[in-house]
Amino acid sequence: MNKNNKTPKKLFSIILSILLIMSTVYIFAPNVRAAELTPQQKAQTLTTEVLGFDTTKYEVQVENYENGAGMDYLCIVPQYIVAYTLTSDQGGVQLFYTFANNNLQMVTIYKDGPQQERSNYFRDVTAVKDFLAKYQNYAGNSLYAQLGAIIPAERVPGNSTVNSENMALEITLTDDSTMFKWYYTANGAVAPYSKFVTLIVENGDLSAFVDNWQLYPVGNTRIGISRDEALAVALEAARSHAWSLEVEASSLSVENLMRLMCVGKLWFL
Repeated sequence: MNKNNKTPKKLFSIILSILLIMSTVYIFAPNVRAAELTPQQKAQTLTTEVLGFDTTKYEVQVENYENGAGMDYLCIVPQYIVAYTLTSDQGGVQLFYTFANNNLQMVTIYKDGPQQERSNYFRDVTAVKDFLAKYQNYAGNSLYAQLGAIIPAERVPGNSTVNSENMALEITLTDDSTMFKWYYTANGAVAPYSKFVTLIVENGDLSAFVDNWQLYPVGNTRIGISRDEALAVALEAARSHAWSLEVEASSLSVENLMRLMCVGKLWFL
């Protein structure tokens, strides 16, 4: 009798466990699929859900560029470029997406058609915060909410810098554009040309987004040596540094010239 009573309870426990496992898979599956999207699929999502273009109203042309000679970021990180051309009777839009480490590194936007005559700070701030909110939802990273939070609500008096914990925001104003550039800071050190995010609004429309923040992860900011010790290490490294290049016919090949250009260039705005 007791044995028969335990059997239904055991069956119920097994069925409940299976249902819980299935519901967990269902809940987390969308995030897994999102992480496995191809650059082309990510570009499509960014175009429609983040930048807000209704592609059903355009003739759409898509081109893909695999990483090749000179296309790796600093000759190290492979890049993948997806170019969108949207054409309609009212004008056209060109979107150039660059992906690095499977993340969006840059998008530039070119629009045909009428534009605003001058930039407006409040309109530009609204456009930037709207983009950052949508991009945070796409990327699932709270960093972009932090970037938006330190933008001054009131118009800044000319070019300004805002400091907040481990980041600084530079705002550059011109007659037809506003540039917002956030870069990493720690213990007095700044990284404006490496670990940074830049957004540019021209004539009221977003024209460029560059995200190099995710390319430079920070382990910790604890200082383990003194300033003099750090200088001594740097000077010693400089004294022992040597670099040479054999100049032969092959050195002047297109591939090698592209490699040298890649070593010498920095991608920043």
